[in-house]
Amino acid sequence: MNKAEANQFNTRWETDIYAQGRQINRYPFPAYIGPFLMLFGGAPDRGKINVLEVGCGAGNNIWFFAREGFATHGIEGSASALAYAGNRLTAERLTADLHHGNIQSLPFGDETMDFILDRGSITHNTRPVIEATIDEVRRVLKQGGTFFSQMFTTDHKDMKFARDLADGSASDFSGGYFAGIGRTFFASRANLDQLFDSKFEIQSIERESHENALTGHVSAVWNIMMRKAG
Repeated sequence: MNKAEANQFNTRWETDIYAQGRQINRYPFPAYIGPFLMLFGGAPDRGKINVLEVGCGAGNNIWFFAREGFATHGIEGSASALAYAGNRLTAERLTADLHHGNIQSLPFGDETMDFILDRGSITHNTRPVIEATIDEVRRVLKQGGTFFSQMFTTDHKDMKFARDLADGSASDFSGGYFAGIGRTFFASRANLDQLFDSKFEIQSIERESHENALTGHVSAVWNIMMRKAG
């Protein structure tokens, strides 16, 4: 993987999605909240718990962390999404350390974060970029820190609309949810071990699936909870 590929942001997230007011989510996604609060909800000083979301989008999860009193950090490649997140925080008198940048080059020091959230951001890349990003996540996560990642599964029905890029990722979707989004990686169960097992202690893997009983359409993701061990 060359340097240009490693530092690539798919600009369609800016021009075709966030700048057009698409995917402006207001509330946090539930999959990680229970496990996160079990780990950190009882901290005597939440302000000393550093939480980072990679690919924070319009800030719905950032809003939750900041409102709950954690030291909140986020990085996002879309300027429009980041502006929305910042404006919302300001309006609600909340604070977070937000960065406009690339998730493959995190602007944080080694072992500075207690918890890192990837809510379906890393999965929108080719495999080499995913691997580079995971290395960065491991670098900035503290020893004993927790990483939650969500990736699409290989039985997601929208794969049929895509051009296979032969590394587990796909692009040029002709229809479905991913039309207009671009690169997306669909992980098999074996892929998860290949990507994460040598870098983290995998604590749980859950497959979250939703099927439309009328159309038979299936959307499915992996929820992976990991710990950085020595």
